Amino acid sequence: MANYCTILSISLGFVITLTQYVVYSKECYVCRSHAEGQYYPHCPMEGNVNPQITWKENCTGHCFTRTDDLDKELVYRGCVDSQWGLPDPLPPDGCYTYYLEVWCVCGTNLCNGVALGKPKGVEFDAHIPKKKKETTDGSSSHFVGIVFVSILSLAAILTINC
Repeated sequence: MANYCTILSISLGFVITLTQYVVYSKECYVCRSHAEGQYYPHCPMEGNVNPQITWKENCTGHCFTRTDDLDKELVYRGCVDSQWGLPDPLPPDGCYTYYLEVWCVCGTNLCNGVALGKPKGVEFDAHIPKKKKETTDGSSSHFVGIVFVSILSLAAILTINC
């Protein structure tokens, strides 16, 4: 019985580790070019970020680089997971105008570390039909829910049998 519990414990640890990797399959740079009069050279508007000192965060969505409508010298980089009010779904990778800002989105690991691109002349939400309300299928949250229930089931088996 002890060997069974050991194997089950190791398997559960592997599943938890694998789940974390699958859910956060990429990273995005997170920085801003300046704040309160302080310039941050590792996060320039017209150049590549310094990968050695620029913060990175896990991301399940797309990475972004964007301007600020109140300060044309300011650029932000990050993950769209932390942004609200964006079009859903996002448009294809590229740069777009969004109200008075420029938003560049990309879907690969650390893709937002390059200079801010030029907008295509298309609005960020132009791909969304205006008459019909879009809904998502919830597939990513469904996947996370299945994994969570599976982990809870394994934990219950471990508790009962060990």
